[in-house]
Amino acid sequence: MQLIRAVIEYNAQGFLIYADNFPPGAYARGKTEGGEALAKLNAEVQSYRLWATGHAPPQNELIQTRVVQRKRSDVQICDADTDIILPPNKFL
Repeated sequence: MQLIRAVIEYNAQGFLIYADNFPPGAYARGKTEGGEALAKLNAEVQSYRLWATGHAPPQNELIQTRVVQRKRSDVQICDADTDIILPPNKFL
């Protein structure tokens, strides 16, 4: 099973969601949290894993997303601006 630790930043413009257990390249944006942004995050993490390791993740791998932080923000989420500080980068 692959766990994605999601950090959600949001405002009236939409949602910006980072996978805090993957380097900063694994994030997704969307107008809605569950219907758009979280759905995109799973695919983004899998794409990152392929790029980082050169191997595609198993097709039948169970992926679980857990929200570990949520923050309302005044920055331009539509431009992927953020005011969240993520922990040191590490690949699990």
